[in-house]
Amino acid sequence: MLPVNNESIDNRFFKTLNEDIKLAPNQYGEWDMVFEEGDIVNVTGAESLANAIVILIMTRYGELKNNPLYKGDFGCRVHEIPKDNITNLNRYKIEKYIEEAVRRMRRVKRIEYIQVTPHTIGYNVALAVTSINDENVALKMELE
Repeated sequence: MLPVNNESIDNRFFKTLNEDIKLAPNQYGEWDMVFEEGDIVNVTGAESLANAIVILIMTRYGELKNNPLYKGDFGCRVHEIPKDNITNLNRYKIEKYIEEAVRRMRRVKRIEYIQVTPHTIGYNVALAVTSINDENVALKMELE
């Protein structure tokens, strides 16, 4: 079992945001688990919500429909967009697909903004949400 700091602010006041294994992107925009001293790092509160959003966006819509832990509508449709077509229409679709997916999250009260900008071989996505307990979470990622 992962060690939990029961005295932390996140653990005491933001339990509704759950806890998770910490994820971080590498220089190629790929997300993976973070290890410190050979152990998995646990996150709670706003960091856990940011992780959940990353997992949601990086999971193809409906990919986990046979997994009883997830509803059939889990995931995001951004994976349907052709990677080689950087257009305003695709930028708009990415924004709407992410908005649609994040709105389904119980832990999100409000989406503050979603900004999708073209990058050399994909798109940069920046978004901010307000959680159900009024904690602000900002997240930046690259979609390639």
